[in-house]
Amino acid sequence: MIKFSNIKPDNFSLEFSSLAREKNQNNDKIISFGLGEPYFKPPDKLVKLVNKAINNGFNRYCHPQGLLSLRQQIAKKYSFLEENIVITAGAKPALSILLKILLHDKDEIIFFEPCFPSYRHQIHLANPKAKFIRFNLTKNFSINFSNLKKKINKKTKIILINSPHNPTGQVINEADFEDLLKLAKKHKFYIIIDGVYNDLIYKPYNYNYLDKNIIYFSSFSKVYGITGWRIGYLHSTNQQIINACKYIQMHVNTNTNTFLQKAISDYLKNDDFKIKFRSKLQKKTFLLEKIFKKNQIQINIPMGGFFAFICIKETNLMSDDFAFLLLKKYDVAVTPGVLFGKKWDNYVRICFAVNNKDFNQGINKFIQFYNEKKTQAINSKRIKPLSNKIS
Repeated sequence: MIKFSNIKPDNFSLEFSSLAREKNQNNDKIISFGLGEPYFKPPDKLVKLVNKAINNGFNRYCHPQGLLSLRQQIAKKYSFLEENIVITAGAKPALSILLKILLHDKDEIIFFEPCFPSYRHQIHLANPKAKFIRFNLTKNFSINFSNLKKKINKKTKIILINSPHNPTGQVINEADFEDLLKLAKKHKFYIIIDGVYNDLIYKPYNYNYLDKNIIYFSSFSKVYGITGWRIGYLHSTNQQIINACKYIQMHVNTNTNTFLQKAISDYLKNDDFKIKFRSKLQKKTFLLEKIFKKNQIQINIPMGGFFAFICIKETNLMSDDFAFLLLKKYDVAVTPGVLFGKKWDNYVRICFAVNNKDFNQGINKFIQFYNEKKTQAINSKRIKPLSNKIS
């Protein structure tokens, strides 16, 4: 019998998930704001470059650190050095490798909730004896630094941040980034930055990724619609970390897919696709702001990526119930907020990287359902309980 002593699956048993599986099995037409991936197929030019790379013989082993040509393109973009980059089979393996290297027994790692659910599991799989510290963001999804300082101690090894943020779409500003970096230098911990949606920031920021306390990882999945291709990368100016990453890569994965590396390195030389995609996403945020404010629904407008985290408190529904009933009645799928942290059960996440038709229909149905449930909640408060006293 297989023992799962080091694996702790989430204990969530969501009705929404069961209904979604049932509708998918029945091939019911649903508008999905649930999945964290774009709706479109990869750029034609990129697909052609993949075929070209295969035909040109990029089918064999390459250096475990990755093709030099791809590392050079990434280095050019961020002012990195190519020797400080490792190409990985997606962003998750990049984080997994880093956590295996850095987390020792009794080390502490802080991450911010709401957060990408995989973080908790990745930390536990990397070292079950390490301790993860959940730190809740404020109501406007920012960091309360006075409270954060209370969580930092001699055991703090890592603070993990995600910007642009999944599920809220918020971006850490330069001042907060610098404050975080000052804390890292003072207390000697690492900041690991999940920059998977970095190419989709609507307003550019200047961050110091070259500091020795900063480790950065990202992927190409979200911006090019290639989530299934599994290719990402990590960067650190600490040569010991890079050497350790190469060692793990060599003995776990050998190297990342060679022809994909070649195709993407050629594609990045002349890429305007992400600019168009980013522009389309930003236009959708303008529409979200207009529609939600008109209907007096609380929303923090996304600053990057393609997620929005919607407060549903006024409906008096928990996130799983809201998602379940919305899917059941209007065939619109959203993600329950409780998946991103126990204290975020008054929210649902929507992914607006969908085609315009689904976006317009789905948002209108969401608003209609929200208003129905809000009205019901208001009316239920107005109904006074009958008195038991006999007059």
